[in-house]
Amino acid sequence: MVCRVVRYTAAAACAVGVVPSTLWAGTVPPPEVELIPFATGVARCSDIYPVPGSPGHYFIAEQRVGSSSTARVRLWDRTNDTSTIFAELPTISTQGPQGLLAMTVDPDYVSNGMIYVNYTDFAGSSRIARYQRSAADPTVADPSSFEIMLTIPQLGPTHNAAWLDFGPDGYLYIGTGDGGNGGDVNNNAQNLSNGRLLGKLLRIDPHGGVPGVTFYGIPADNPFAGTANDEEIWAYGFRHPWRCAFDSLTNDLYIADVGDATWEEINFQPASSTGGENYGWHCREGEFPSHPDDCVPGTAFVEPIYTYPHVATGEPFRCSVIGGEVYRGSAIPELQGYFFFADYCSNEVKAIRHHDGVTDLMDLTAQLAGCDIDLTTITGFGLDEDGEMLILARGSGNIYKVVPVCGPDLNHDGVVDFKDLNEALEYWGETDVSDDADGDCDIDFDDLNILLEAWGTPCS
Repeated sequence: MVCRVVRYTAAAACAVGVVPSTLWAGTVPPPEVELIPFATGVARCSDIYPVPGSPGHYFIAEQRVGSSSTARVRLWDRTNDTSTIFAELPTISTQGPQGLLAMTVDPDYVSNGMIYVNYTDFAGSSRIARYQRSAADPTVADPSSFEIMLTIPQLGPTHNAAWLDFGPDGYLYIGTGDGGNGGDVNNNAQNLSNGRLLGKLLRIDPHGGVPGVTFYGIPADNPFAGTANDEEIWAYGFRHPWRCAFDSLTNDLYIADVGDATWEEINFQPASSTGGENYGWHCREGEFPSHPDDCVPGTAFVEPIYTYPHVATGEPFRCSVIGGEVYRGSAIPELQGYFFFADYCSNEVKAIRHHDGVTDLMDLTAQLAGCDIDLTTITGFGLDEDGEMLILARGSGNIYKVVPVCGPDLNHDGVVDFKDLNEALEYWGETDVSDDADGDCDIDFDDLNILLEAWGTPCS
C-alpha cells in the first residue's frame, strides 16, 4: 500500500491553495477478527439498515430485481430468516450501476414510519424519495405515501453517487456524483450555481417543506443559504462519493470519493464544520493537480486524509473505493472510531481513524479471509442493531459480520458448550470450513481437543 500524505507548512499550503489536513501516523496492527455469515442469498443488496423499535428486523435495499426495472426494499426478519416486500420502485433505470442505490431511516421512524431512498429513475435521473409505513400494516409501506422530494438530472449512467443519511443535527445529507462524463468535462463539481447539484454533498431539512409547494426546506445555516448559489449545497468538489459515514460519538464525517484514472481518496469533515468546503475535484485528484486550466488559481482545497493508487508495484490492482461505517460497537474495542472501507476490484478491507490531526490505518484483509468467505465485489457496509460492522459482498450474495476471534466458539454465541460440539459433529470431515477451532479450514480431532479444553469458558 502506498500512502501519500503530505506534511505542509502553512506558507506552502497558502502558496499552492491547499488546506493541510493530516499527519500520517502509520499502520496500526489489526485485532484478531474474522467474518461470520449474517445473511445469505441476498441478490444485489445495496444497503442494509436495522428497523428502529423492531429488534431482529432489517431493511434490505435491492438495487434491482434481476434484469427488470423494479427495485425493492425488503423487510427481513433475522430471527427466522424470512423476508417480505416493504416497498417497491417499479420504474428504475437498469443501466450499469443505476437502480436503488441507498436508503436510510428517519430518526423518528418509530413515531413517523418514514424511510428515504436514493435511486435512478427510468430516464436515469437521481431521485430522493420517501415512503411512510402503513398505518394498517407496519410490515409494508403505504404506496400512496410515496413522495419524490428531489430530482437531479444526470449526464450519464455512472458517477450518480449513492449515499444519504441523517446527520447528528437531524438534517438529511445526500452525496451526488459529477454526472458521469469522463473527467467531469463540464466541471460540475466546482460549479455552485448551475442548478445541477452534481459533485456535491447536499444538506436539506426533509420536514421543513411548504405543504403543496416543496418537499424539503433549506437549513438557515447552510453555507450558501440566501445566496445566488444552489442553497442545498453543504460541500463540493466530489467525483463520486460512494458512501460516507458520521461518527456517532464525535459527529465527524468521513467521505469516500471514487477517483478517476489514478487515485482513490478518503476525506474528512470535522463536527465543527460550518460547511462550504471544496474537496478538489476536478481541479485535483487525490493530492495532485488535475485539469488545472479549468480551475481558478489560488482556490483553497481541503486535502484528503488518505489516498491510495490504482497501481503499485507488487500489490493488487485497485479501482474504486467503497466507503463504509464508523465502528462504535462493543465487541471489538480496538476498532473504536475506525471508518471501514474497501476496494471494489481488490476486495481489500481496511479501516482508518482520524483524530487530533493524525490518521491511523488498519489493514484487515488477511484477518477477514476464510475458507468459505467470499468477499467478491464489495459494494457497501452496514451496522447491525448493536453497532457491529457488516460487509455487503454482492459477488457472493452474502452479508458478513465482523466478530472477534474465539476459535472454540464455533457458533459465536460467546461460550463453548454443547452447541459448539453439535456444530463440529455436523461439519465433521469437511475441508472448507472457516468456523473451525484451529483455523486450518477442516473439522477433525484437533478441533475437538481444542473445544473440549475450552469447555464452559466464555469467549473474551
